[in-house]
Order: sequence, then structure tokens, then C-alpha cells
Amino acid sequence: MENFTEKLKQEILLESSCENCAKMVFFALLYFSSSFEREGGRMLLKISFPSIYVYRKIFPLLSSLQLEKDDLQCVYNRKNVIKRIELIIRSESFEDKKLLEYHFNKALIRPFLKDACCFRTFIKTVFLLKGSIVNPDKQYFLEINFGGNDKIAGMIIKRLKKNGITIRKNNREESLMLYLKRFDEIIRFLHVLQCPKFIMFMQDRSLVKEIRNNTNRKINCDMNNLNRTVNTGISQATLFQEILDSKYYGKLDEISRRLIKARIKNPDVSYVELGEILELTKAQVSYYIKKINRKYLKYKNNLVNS
Repeated sequence: MENFTEKLKQEILLESSCENCAKMVFFALLYFSSSFEREGGRMLLKISFPSIYVYRKIFPLLSSLQLEKDDLQCVYNRKNVIKRIELIIRSESFEDKKLLEYHFNKALIRPFLKDACCFRTFIKTVFLLKGSIVNPDKQYFLEINFGGNDKIAGMIIKRLKKNGITIRKNNREESLMLYLKRFDEIIRFLHVLQCPKFIMFMQDRSLVKEIRNNTNRKINCDMNNLNRTVNTGISQATLFQEILDSKYYGKLDEISRRLIKARIKNPDVSYVELGEILELTKAQVSYYIKKINRKYLKYKNNLVNS
């Protein structure tokens, strides 16, 4: 089964366009995928990566900060497949660079988010860590789990709005989720992530989906019309058989008598097809059927009252 989230994340590239881009990668890890642990009287920062390919995308920029790595661990699941990568960093390395204060005061990153390349790097890293997208054949839905980072989410919402993207928010199990459900806004968000191949993939799936829906709609419409034609024809044939067996039939003109016999023989055809059999137009067929129905109803009422 194709994993569309992985397909999208594989295309995301992290590049250092300015000296602050590497810091934005670290801040995203700090807020969304890290925890502090005390070991042997010293503080360690444990950073978790959801997969090997995410680790390989992020680590080159992270390494440019020259943080002192204490350990690198692979956590396996029951099937002995790597579940996540854990990077342990010594507290001294980021304390010297004054990076820790950004953990306690998240508003400090606001100036960085105003810069286009820094914002792009930050949102790319956040999506690599916490983002997902649903199979576009089923529905259009992209979301990012912001956990308890309400302040960061607020900054991201405002920044994306400048890009013409109105991202919605929802609380799920004490986690703040930002999500998109409209196709055009998901495409604009993918432009922010700089994923042209996935954009083409989405547009191709959207076109196929639209063609399929239009085809199904036309088939359903044709089936409804056919059912309506058949039901109408059967009810008319039943009534016309009653007229044929009555004395009223002898009072009808030749066209009406021919029409009654043709409808009884062909209860499932449309007015157009019935007209072709009798060499009449659709409008003429409709006129004579209404005329027959109206006059026969009047004839029956007169019989009852007499």
C-alpha cells in the first residue's frame, strides 16, 4: 500500500539559504521532537527523528551548528524495524550558543519567521517531523500535529495567511492540529514546501478523480432517466391496455389508436423512439398521450355519474 505522507516527505529538501536556516531546523526540533533528561549530574537534550530518511534530511543542517553529540541510538519495533532515531546532545554545546533561551521564550523566533527562507526551512522541518497527508483518491486532507505549541501555531497561521493559505485548527486528544481540506490551499502549501513532483502528482490524481466523478454522475443520470422512461412507459401501457379493452377505443382517431397499440408493444421506449415508430415528433407523441389520458378520464367519470 502506497504511503503518501512518506512519498511527500521524500521530496522535501532542506537547504541553508542564510546563516539562520540551521537555527530554524534546531528550533523546530526543540519545540516538536525533543525532551530534556538529566544523567550523571548533567543535562542532555534528546532529539527524536521519526525515520532514517527524516534524520538524513535534517542532520546536515543541524551539524552545521557544531553541537556536541553525546550518543546516537536506533529504537526498534517488535518486527526489528527501526521505529525512530534518537540523537543525544550535551547541554554545554547549546548553552554556549544561547539556544536554550528559545525553548523558554518561543516568541524569540518571530523575527526569524518574517524571513522567507527561514520560515520555509522551519515549516519544512515541522512537516517532516509532525506532518501527514491522506490518499488524495479518497479525500483532500493535510495536517500537522503542533502538540502543545499554541504560540508557534499562531505564528504559523498568520505567516501562511500571507501566502494565501487559510489553515484551520482543531484540538484532538490535548494536541493542537493544523489542517487543510481544500485542494487549492493544499497545492499552495506544497509550493511552500517546494515539492513540484508531488504537486503534479496531486493535480493528476485530481483530474482523474474529476473525470471519474463526472462519468459516474452521467451514468447515474442516464440510469435515472432510463428508469423514469421505463416506469412511465409501463404505466402508460397498462392504461392503454385498459382503453384498448373498452368501448372508448372505438371513439378514438386513427393516430391515437396507432399510438395506443405501439405503446402497448413497446412499453420501455422513450417518446423520441415511439415517435420514430409512428413517424411523429416527440412533441406530437406527448400531445396525443396527454389528450388520450385527459379524454379517457373524462369518459370514465361520465360512466360513473350516469
